[in-house]
Amino acid sequence: MFDNGDLSLKSSTSPHTFKKINSIIIFLLLISNSTFALDQHGNFESSQEQDLYLIAILKNMATQMNQQMPIPMDEHSKMLNAVAYGKTMSFNVEISSLDTSKIDKDLMHRSLKRKINNIACDSAAVRRLISWGIDYVYLFRDADGRVITRVTLDSSYQC
Repeated sequence: MFDNGDLSLKSSTSPHTFKKINSIIIFLLLISNSTFALDQHGNFESSQEQDLYLIAILKNMATQMNQQMPIPMDEHSKMLNAVAYGKTMSFNVEISSLDTSKIDKDLMHRSLKRKINNIACDSAAVRRLISWGIDYVYLFRDADGRVITRVTLDSSYQC
């Protein structure tokens, strides 16, 4: 994902990995059984019911995804786990070969945010989940577990 020399993002497998994870999220959302009341048009009867449904789905998705973790993203990084809390899905990513003392963390944050936004903008399903109030949080950590940067996609993100 990163080249320690210039800290530029590599385009190897990272977009594919994010798309794969987002595909898993959408798939699990679609196959989940709903025990909530729907009105005659197939909509939730209240926003509270929709929220409870989405929260349950996110917990299920995190459980399913964690059974496949860690997922290598490239030769320098891997997704360690997914955590669902309320209507937020967090992904912990370890970047193992990065010397954090020699990087521009602001540049790294901007590059990662741009890359993740581009991937999300390409997915109508992810945009829909965000419009329903689902937040995606990507925590990038060094090999010692220290957070390097955090990228959030929420209702304020723009394509």
